[in-house]
Amino acid sequence: MWTTKIAYFAAVPKEEIVSSGRILAASFFRNVFGTSAERALSVFVALSAFGNVLSVIFSQGRRRSPVAVGI
Repeated sequence: MWTTKIAYFAAVPKEEIVSSGRILAASFFRNVFGTSAERALSVFVALSAFGNVLSVIFSQGRRRSPVAVGI
């Protein structure tokens, strides 16, 4: 885990970490792989968040069914 932190600090300057309004991984990807990788990472983060919302919606519906049967 500490090697990941070292890689972030080696690739992204401290001023950019402090002043950036986006996630640190996006700055890291832009500096190391280019702007297209930064956009791809942002899309993957958005898809992951959307998948999490969908899974919570799905599981909450499943959770209420046994509760309603027991009443």
